[in-house]
Amino acid sequence: MKKVKYWLRNVFGFSGKEISGFGVLTIILVLAVAAPFFANLLYSGKRAEATADIRKLDSLKALLQESTANSSDIQAAVPSPSDSFPISSFNPNDLSVDQWQTLGLQQTIAQRISNYRQKGGTFRIKSDLLKIYGFPAEIYAQLKPYLLLPDSLTYTKKEYSTTPSAKIEKRVTPEAKPEKEVLSFDLNLADSTQLVQLKGIGPGLSRRIITYRNKLGGFYTSNQLREVYGLDSVVVEEVLKHGYIKTPILQQIPINSATVQELDAHPYITPKIANIIVDFRKQHGKYTSLENLYQIRALDKGTLDKLAPYLSFD
Repeated sequence: MKKVKYWLRNVFGFSGKEISGFGVLTIILVLAVAAPFFANLLYSGKRAEATADIRKLDSLKALLQESTANSSDIQAAVPSPSDSFPISSFNPNDLSVDQWQTLGLQQTIAQRISNYRQKGGTFRIKSDLLKIYGFPAEIYAQLKPYLLLPDSLTYTKKEYSTTPSAKIEKRVTPEAKPEKEVLSFDLNLADSTQLVQLKGIGPGLSRRIITYRNKLGGFYTSNQLREVYGLDSVVVEEVLKHGYIKTPILQQIPINSATVQELDAHPYITPKIANIIVDFRKQHGKYTSLENLYQIRALDKGTLDKLAPYLSFD
C-alpha cells in the first residue's frame, strides 16, 4: 500500500489527502461497475424461486382436478337402489352376489349374504334379511314388497292315529300353542338356563347368544340380537317378549392402549381395521374423541356409530 501511495505521489504529484480521496473514489467506481452483476445474480435467484413456486401451484391444481374427477367417477359407479329396483318379484335365496349388487347392495354385504347361504342359512320370512350384519334398512324397505317370502311363519302339527294309514295334518299358528310362563329378564345378565326356556332356543343357541354378548362387551340395544349368527327373526321376537336391556354397563376398549389383537377380538373390528387404528395412533398420537377416528377413511360412519359405546378415550 505504501508503494502505491509513493508511486501516485511521484507520478501525479498527489498530496496525502488527494491520495486518500483517490482511493475512496476508486472503491466507489469498482462497486458501481460490479453492482449490476450482483443485482442480476440476486434477481435470477428470486426469479428461479418464483418459477419453482408457480410449478408447485400448477402441480397442486392438477392433483386437485384429478382427485375431483376420481371422486365423481366413484360416485357415478355406485348403483342407486331406485335405479336398479327389481321389476318383478324374486326369492332372495336364489340371488347371486352380482345380482344383489344390482339391487344397490355393497359388494361386502352381498358376499356376506352368499357366505350365509353357503353355510346352510335360509331366508324364511322377509325380515330375515335384516339379520345379515350391515343390511341397509332403507334398501330392505324398498325390496320388501317384491320378496317372495311370507311376512311370518305358521307351524304344521301332525297327529297320527293308532293305524299307520290314518294321518291327519293340522295347521296351527304359533299363538295357538300353549306357552310356558317365563319371567322377564335382563339380556345382559341372562344365563343359558333362562334362555333355553324360550321357544325355539336350545342349548346351542343360548351359548351362541351369551358368547356374542361377551365378545361385544354387553348389549346396548335389542337390535344387536339380530347380529347373532343363526338367530332368525322369529326367535329374536320370542326373546324380546321376555328379555329387556336395563341401563347396560358395557365393557369398553381403551382405544389409546389396546393392541391389534385386543381390537380384533371385537365383532365390529376386522383385523385390517385393527391394524389401521393402531398405525394411525402411532403416527398422530393418542385419540381424544370419536372425531379423531372419523379421519380414518377405512372406517365408515355406520361402523363407528355402532362401535362408539364400546370405546374409552382415557
